Amino acid sequence: MDLKTSLPQNAPADIVYSLPANFTCKGDKMDGHFCVTKEKIYIYNGSEITLEYSIDDFSEFECKQQIGTSMAQGTLKSGETICFCGFSQDQFLRYAELMKLLDHCLRTGELMEITDTEEPVCPKCGLPLEGAKECIYCTGKGKTMFKLIKRIAPYKKYFAIAVICTILSELIWVLAPYLDRVIIDKYVTPKNTHWAGLAGVIITIVTLLLLAGVFEFFNMKKQLQGRTQFGT
Repeated sequence: MDLKTSLPQNAPADIVYSLPANFTCKGDKMDGHFCVTKEKIYIYNGSEITLEYSIDDFSEFECKQQIGTSMAQGTLKSGETICFCGFSQDQFLRYAELMKLLDHCLRTGELMEITDTEEPVCPKCGLPLEGAKECIYCTGKGKTMFKLIKRIAPYKKYFAIAVICTILSELIWVLAPYLDRVIIDKYVTPKNTHWAGLAGVIITIVTLLLLAGVFEFFNMKKQLQGRTQFGT
């Protein structure tokens, strides 16, 4: 597995491993790198070193998988956890392999410069999986849909409410232009002075717009409740 996929500008020659780092530990985007020499760990942001650690100061290294992104972190001998950087999921397997090599270095005192772990590829088409368990091009649509339904299942109540509110809201936005045309064709263009009818149409439009706002509010509220309840 290639664990030196890219290097920062002006990188020293003694870097053994280097992987792209897309995010800071606070979640801010960056064009960085996680670099390892035989003794040091360097975190680059652009061409500048923002963090520097000695490998010997740590007792453990690990990847913390999250939704959308993951984090590379280590535990100091004092027990403090240090977050190095964040990265996109397509780099997860590479970071996981690198963390294993760093753990091996802690146990043996030797940083292996060659890893014989094969780059995972799709057995059918041969394309790299890039952190995924299955190839997105070769997986059947029915299987993908089944997985999607399984993921939605815990949120079925919130999903149903969101779909209903979205449909009702969109119907209102479709009706609104029709009522605008009614005002123009029946009252504005022929200069119709039937004020009661005009007022009724205007009140209907305002009511529908208010209802659309209510539906969108409940839609957002239920989505937030679902995320809070299931920790997403």
